[in-house]
Amino acid sequence: MGGGLHPPLSVILSWPPSNYVDPVTHGHGVIVMEGVLLGLCYFIVALRVYTRLFQAKNFGLDDVLIMFNLIPLTGLAVCLILAFARYGWDRHIWDIPPQKMVAARKVALSIEITYLISTCTTKISILLFYRRLGGSVSRRFRYCIYFAIGFVIVNGLVFFVDSFVQCRPLSAFWNQGNIYWVAANQGDWHCGDEAATVVCASVISMLQDFIACLLPMALFRKLKIARKKKIALGCIFGVGFFLCICGMLRMITTVKVYYQTYDLTWESLQVWIWTGIESHMAIVCASLPALNHFFRNVLKDETLTSGIRSWSNKYSKSSSGSKSKDYGHGTSQSSSLPTNVPWMSSDPKMGVIVTKSVQLEEVICDKKYNLRNSDLESAGDQWTQGVNFVDQDSYVPRSSNTWLEDETSSGEERVEAAPQPTRKYSGFADLRRLY
Repeated sequence: MGGGLHPPLSVILSWPPSNYVDPVTHGHGVIVMEGVLLGLCYFIVALRVYTRLFQAKNFGLDDVLIMFNLIPLTGLAVCLILAFARYGWDRHIWDIPPQKMVAARKVALSIEITYLISTCTTKISILLFYRRLGGSVSRRFRYCIYFAIGFVIVNGLVFFVDSFVQCRPLSAFWNQGNIYWVAANQGDWHCGDEAATVVCASVISMLQDFIACLLPMALFRKLKIARKKKIALGCIFGVGFFLCICGMLRMITTVKVYYQTYDLTWESLQVWIWTGIESHMAIVCASLPALNHFFRNVLKDETLTSGIRSWSNKYSKSSSGSKSKDYGHGTSQSSSLPTNVPWMSSDPKMGVIVTKSVQLEEVICDKKYNLRNSDLESAGDQWTQGVNFVDQDSYVPRSSNTWLEDETSSGEERVEAAPQPTRKYSGFADLRRLY
């Protein structure tokens, strides 16, 4: 049994009577799928742009192409939704009125063009990202990237031009969907072999998918990074083989539609399913490296923020209670720090700068002293070594006959000192670990 767009009269006569009122349909699965996948792509691209602009700060040409790709991708999704919702692509071909077949063919041409632009743009974006990763790799690898980009561009231009010149006049492309127009205008129009063109484009697209998936394998082998990171990157880019499988299934179903059946609208359901999945998931796969960077930073920031918040609440309560109780008596105070704070982990993978803040008061002793004197350090005071003191209040110099009163009785005559403002010192005992 043959197949194609133009069934012979014997096949047309074998079709059941047309049902334009309540025909059998495939349902709304493709419409729902396109809506969900298109929304997912917009969300993924937004995360990618945010990550590259504000987190990694390495926004490049590959990101620009992904953003531009949303235009043809949206056009592709809208055309598929219209085709299944209004133009009968969800039913048998004999249940579609001839005038609707003309509009359906116009939508088919639009899908062909938008799919071509979308997939080519995504592949070029992925290859440009490989070029950024391979900046320090061999010149041969860079030449392979340039060759692959040129191959994608030339292939896209050839099939883009062919979409407009395969039929003369161009209107014959959609008018041939009406069997009455075909019978009435014999010899006035000419179209090339549409089946051969579509199948050839599918095969080349599948070949390009495999090239885009195999190139990073050679790149990771030469990158000077940890083996664990190489495996992680390999898994991320290995997801691209899913696109190769989608392209292969799309090619197989395309061959079946054009060469094994004349009921194109009903049998082409699988073609459009794999077309939608491939075109949308290509953007997701191309954005996986940026998404990996985004979620890694979000998880770190969330852990750090929650740790700081819990520690600050606990510390503020304990320090406020100690201040209100003891600061007015002129005794020595120091705040103890919690040891079970989640963000103060000793794990070197956390990459957090840990800083402990302490509050100090003037220590009362029975002789004159000066905290700025270097003799304090030579006295073997282990606490003050490495502590940077900052006078928070204005410094009031003492006279030479000022003596500080000790709590213990020394038997000496005490000299009443003029009341002085409380001198508080704050310091940072920096326990910084830079990973």
